[in-house]
Amino acid sequence: EGSAWQNGVFTYCLINGLSEKEADINKDGAILLSELQLFLSQKVPELTQGQQRPAFRLENIANDWRVW
Repeated sequence: EGSAWQNGVFTYCLINGLSEKEADINKDGAILLSELQLFLSQKVPELTQGQQRPAFRLENIANDWRVW
């Protein structure tokens, strides 16, 4: 957690990825689960200098649904 984030880093990235549409990797106006996972898997380690790495369930990729 950090005062700059007002949350844990994962939550911070999740909120910004959705609200600021940073997780819309292909810029089509929709954020799919796969895009959100890719965004989080890159952003969280970046902000924590590799100390945190989110884990995801493989079943989620098979059910790639629109999140936002």
